[in-house]
Amino acid sequence: MAFVDGTFYTDDELISQHLLEKRAESLGHQSVAAKPDAAAAARRRYSRYLYAPHNSNPMLDPASAASRQVREAGAEMPATEWN
Repeated sequence: MAFVDGTFYTDDELISQHLLEKRAESLGHQSVAAKPDAAAAARRRYSRYLYAPHNSNPMLDPASAASRQVREAGAEMPATEWN
């Protein structure tokens, strides 16, 4: 089983949503979009789970393109309610 940091989908997520003037990288997180192969790379050997998605993360919306990309890469996300 592999756990992949899924805190932020894009590096500028907090900035673009006017939540905080900081990039994901400056907070110690690599965005999912920056490494789209991260989930797929472990596909052959492990079950992949993205963990700790931030509430601003668009991949939490099951109808979003971000969520679709992550699922197509073979990763699973924790069950959440999209508000």
